[in-house]
Amino acid sequence: MNKHGRHILCAVFVIIVAVCTFLKVQTDDEIYMDFNSFDARVSEYDISEGVLKVSKDAITDEEGLFAVSRSVDLPGGSYNIEVDSEGGGGAYLKLMDGETEVFTQELDSSAGRTVFKFDSGREINDFKINFYYRGEGDVTIKHLLLSTPDRSLIYSDNLLLGLLLIAFAVFLDIYTGKNKDIPVSALIGAAAVFVASYPLLSSKFIEGHDMAFHMMRIEGIKDALKSGQFPAVIYPNDAYSHGYLGALYPNIFLYIPALLRLLKVSALNSYRFSFFVINIFSYYTAYLCGRGIARTGRGAVLAAVLYTLAPFRLIDIYFRSTIGEAIALVFLPLVLLGIYNITIGDSSKWRVLFTGMWGLTESHILSAIFGGVLCTVFTLVFIVKLFKEKRIIKLIYAAAATVLGSLMFFVPFFYYRSQDLQLDDTIRRFNPARAAHPMYEIFSSFPRLLTDKDDAYLRREMIPTLGLIGIACIFLTLCLALYDKEKKNERKFVITALVVELAVVYIASDMFPWETLEKFDKLFNELMLLEHPWRLFALSICIFSPIAALALERVEWLKANHTVISLTLAVLTLITVVAQFDIIFNNRSREIDIQTGNTAYSYNVDYMPSKFESMEALRNDDAPLVEGSVLRLPILYYKGYRAFDADGNSLTVREGKFGDVCVELGDSDAAGVTVKFTQPVGNILALIISVLGIIGVLGWEKRGILKSKVSLKK
Repeated sequence: MNKHGRHILCAVFVIIVAVCTFLKVQTDDEIYMDFNSFDARVSEYDISEGVLKVSKDAITDEEGLFAVSRSVDLPGGSYNIEVDSEGGGGAYLKLMDGETEVFTQELDSSAGRTVFKFDSGREINDFKINFYYRGEGDVTIKHLLLSTPDRSLIYSDNLLLGLLLIAFAVFLDIYTGKNKDIPVSALIGAAAVFVASYPLLSSKFIEGHDMAFHMMRIEGIKDALKSGQFPAVIYPNDAYSHGYLGALYPNIFLYIPALLRLLKVSALNSYRFSFFVINIFSYYTAYLCGRGIARTGRGAVLAAVLYTLAPFRLIDIYFRSTIGEAIALVFLPLVLLGIYNITIGDSSKWRVLFTGMWGLTESHILSAIFGGVLCTVFTLVFIVKLFKEKRIIKLIYAAAATVLGSLMFFVPFFYYRSQDLQLDDTIRRFNPARAAHPMYEIFSSFPRLLTDKDDAYLRREMIPTLGLIGIACIFLTLCLALYDKEKKNERKFVITALVVELAVVYIASDMFPWETLEKFDKLFNELMLLEHPWRLFALSICIFSPIAALALERVEWLKANHTVISLTLAVLTLITVVAQFDIIFNNRSREIDIQTGNTAYSYNVDYMPSKFESMEALRNDDAPLVEGSVLRLPILYYKGYRAFDADGNSLTVREGKFGDVCVELGDSDAAGVTVKFTQPVGNILALIISVLGIIGVLGWEKRGILKSKVSLKK
């Protein structure tokens, strides 16, 4: 297509998207409550003709509750609420934040339409409207509408999607104008990412096992930023608005969906967008790894496709919804490539290892441990070479840079771990012996769901699998180890990779002596931190994807059939992916939209203050209480809270008898006391040092990772 034709096509696409976006956002400033979605709390009711009609005689609730609206996620702001009703007096409604009443309004029986204004200082994730009736006869609710008085958008999903599509079209037009052709690897990558992201495109929302907890983290970061915290340490609205400590989990990458939430993108689509971006970068980092190890464009593409569509990675995203581990899987290929560079490749590219390990540390600690173990294994195998060729210096550089860049997490982590917190160690209820599976299930392309017989806690979870593609890639690795004898260092690296792959499979299977290890209490207690042995599959898919691609480039009889073998591997992968998606849609999806509320403001049982007993004891009607010369506040106590009286004098803050914040008043009046959370100086210094360290490391040499350019052309 010539230049003018391309510009015309781009302009037409932009106009179509702009018009469609304009039409879509016309209703994004209002929320209409459909009575078909109401929860009627009466024995008999009528919702015909689009109205809700209830008889007084059918109401059994003591307060007169007869209907509850569907839950919506309502951003903070001002709203006009419009209700059309019919019937005698005595009808009223309550606006609810979960189970907490926030506003009450009587319905005007004479006018038939009640319009009132409601202001919410913060986002209500579980907003509902309860309807009550204490009059005589029938009551009819005809119409319920929430809208913004200034026509501002309640949700910006459609607007931002339209802008992204327009920006992508313009970028594509400019790119093709300069390069004329789109690289084949980019097209294949787009197809792989599309397949991997297919469940995200469904109208149904995929609810994974850990979804609620990670959405709580995202909402917590968003609320912390809105309250003026940076970095986000205390999630003010989590733990039922009592404030929960979030600094003990790596969260830097969760700032991306949190920022989307600040831009009024719905919780649902912020979560979806996160996994879509994860899929894109998983392909990219796997491509870089394949390019660095296989050293051909087609090898890089094959490695990236196998990794992006790896069954275990997709289970991690959709069935388990472990966003931390999913992000860690973006960086794991860089760890393999980095240790490859340092041991047998170009050791001047040690920053790749730093980037990979830093990413693991800032996303998921257990995955960082896996990455560290992987590096340790290869380091020990090549220890003589590392010292002889002074490559060990580059390894030290990477390790030191990782520690420096990770101070932003480790300093707050150890600071708050030094506080006397309750460590429930929930993960230790998972017994690795029960999570080990037969070998045939590890390589099954048709996974099944766990039952109570397997593990009562993880019932209805999908068994993580490597699929038949796992066997195929291990076979290719074995072929490479047997037939490629020219390059000794490379063969040594491949053999080590093969040993790691086989060791992971063995440890994750029921052939491993987990029952015997249970007899050694102290050792097994530490092994229980692994929770599930199949989590080690992360190392397997990271290794066998680029090594399999390398085998097709090094072994002559495999190289001669490269296309056929590559297509076979892709088909084997897709068979498992299709089977997984079928189980996911049938067991983990439900119909919701961007307005649907969620219960993200829960809390984890770990890391509560030492004296915490229960939310009931803490709540105290959610109001401050003065006991003698002590002001007790319904806020979970963590180090960093400071209090001041009306004159600005600092007051002592300590942990109360229920794990709450208590302020020693002395001679000060409780009415003038203000309490706020302040960042410890050490945390701020650690953040500054880490940021400056990362900038310095990446910009140290001209050939740093920010300067490196990897061609996407085949």
